[in-house]
Amino acid sequence: MAKRPVPVIALIVLFIFCACKEPVKVSLDAAVDHDQQAAEEDITDQTEAPFDVDDDPEEADDKTISESFLVEKDVAAPDGDIVEKPDVDSKVASCSPNPCTKPHQTVCREVSIGYGEYEHYCACDEGWIGLSCQKCQRGHWGPDCAPCACGKEEVCNDGLDGDGACSCARPTLPDGSCPCPPGWSGEECDIFGDNWECLPEGASCGAGVPCCVGYRCMASFTTDGSLCRKEFRYGGEEIRRLAVSPDGSLVATARMGAVRLHRADTLEELFTLSGERNNASTAAAFSPDGSLLAVNENHVLTLYDMEDGSFSMPVSLSYNQSLVFSADGTMLAASHQDGFTIFTVADGTVTEYYSDALPYIDSSWNADSVSFSPDGAILAVGSGLNSYSSTVYLYDVANKTELLHLPVTEYYTEVSFSPGGTMLATGGYSSEYPGYAMPVNIFRKEGDAWSLKKNLELMNDDEIDALDFNYSDDFLAVAGRHYSIVYRVYDDLYPLLFYGWDARFSGNGRDLLVGTEDGVLDRYSVPWFDLAASTRPNGGTKTALSKDGASCVILNQYPGSLVFTEPLTGAVQREVVLPDEGDIYYRTYGFAVSHDTTRGGFSFSYIDGGASGYVLVDLDHGAPLTRKENDDA
Repeated sequence: MAKRPVPVIALIVLFIFCACKEPVKVSLDAAVDHDQQAAEEDITDQTEAPFDVDDDPEEADDKTISESFLVEKDVAAPDGDIVEKPDVDSKVASCSPNPCTKPHQTVCREVSIGYGEYEHYCACDEGWIGLSCQKCQRGHWGPDCAPCACGKEEVCNDGLDGDGACSCARPTLPDGSCPCPPGWSGEECDIFGDNWECLPEGASCGAGVPCCVGYRCMASFTTDGSLCRKEFRYGGEEIRRLAVSPDGSLVATARMGAVRLHRADTLEELFTLSGERNNASTAAAFSPDGSLLAVNENHVLTLYDMEDGSFSMPVSLSYNQSLVFSADGTMLAASHQDGFTIFTVADGTVTEYYSDALPYIDSSWNADSVSFSPDGAILAVGSGLNSYSSTVYLYDVANKTELLHLPVTEYYTEVSFSPGGTMLATGGYSSEYPGYAMPVNIFRKEGDAWSLKKNLELMNDDEIDALDFNYSDDFLAVAGRHYSIVYRVYDDLYPLLFYGWDARFSGNGRDLLVGTEDGVLDRYSVPWFDLAASTRPNGGTKTALSKDGASCVILNQYPGSLVFTEPLTGAVQREVVLPDEGDIYYRTYGFAVSHDTTRGGFSFSYIDGGASGYVLVDLDHGAPLTRKENDDA
């Protein structure tokens, strides 16, 4: 379910700002592990008067965050040395000739920020990561950060000091071989679902076993009950949440209509989990060992065994938008209409451990998101609907008590701990800014206090729907309903602007998965953030059936294209790139295709907010034929 309607907009310029102020500190008795020191130590401080744990949420309204501005300065590297801020030119992206010449940092990337302006930035070479590209990316080893040659069932001794040796990721089998990840089989662990059950076309369904991929359980008009029938494969299933398996081999998409499993490399759909419920899915999470998948379908929480697809006794959980396992896999936290619940997890089943409701928050939607600290000692909870400033609360898991609240100003608040445990990101709808201007806050743990270190004002009239740090704490993915960015924590750059709703980094350290409101799943590489794979031909912002029924016609607004697919299989027949007129964008409604599919008419609006109209396009050549404004039409 959508949180609230948001107007569709076509071209957004994201401005990311930071303010230099004294830290905002909150006392915290629970200790957080400080063994991992990453580039978040270099985040610019923000000045703010300290606030106490006992501050009243209403009084916290007076504690405002100052106006933000772009910081142009050198920043400190993780080892304490001062390094130059990467070259950025917001007027012209000058990657030719290549300005990137530093060691292990010779990849130049150009990023459009809209209205014909670009930024260029210097990215790390393949295998390297970090502010000055000073460390090996996960899955790379040695002084040259060479790629590991391990199988899916193995882990690599990686890092600058690693030797690249491969060892079993799980206890060895009696014959000494390594077992495949849960659900996978074959000599190369490249076959998924051998032990899973699904029903073929025409089979009676609705008793818990899902139909096989490409089929949906539908009511029969000729017999009692339901049958597995071919389903149309042209989108319409908004992706509400993503979950990536710990080894990076699987992606689960919680959609408005089904929970679907995909290969992470090709994004090929492998399995549909929905059985008789086959309804809206709003949350998903893999356990740390990849053996379980928790999902919520139609307000029901279910745990699936990834070895064979069997599932536990469902638990009723309304308005559940967020699920997260603790790092040791013994606990599962869920946000919901009445607050939040922490379950213990054992033998594939859940038992309630602790439930509470956020104080001062509207009871119709109390909690929106949850996140465990890496050591499992703290649970951060973001509010749902509220009328107060304090919308993020931290709880002591062991003692089942509230520790403190953070005076942020969002509602429908997303929360995310960094893997290092020293940062906490929050974001949502802003109660202080006009329209849908959404700030993202980054807090950092310092001793027994949390300090507000960054306020990122994303001036894009969008809601914040997901926040996720990558494994090394170098990047923060900020997913909005229409646009998402990747924010580089250590130098204030935001090198990626793409269409999205949810964004999750893979545990393999090399992928970022993005799901969209129109049902598209994309995979981007890390750290270059090139689009590596996409299901876009099978999803779109607007769809129609050709007059002869031979083609499903899909309008993709971003980028502007028209895709013709076979209606029942989704096989792409052809794609037409719509003409880039420069001053207009194509709307997500009001398009039509001629009977012979050689011409298409499309609604448009001017980028600068002027009049709207329609454009007639030659679909054989992708060329504009006629443009009419509404007053002329």
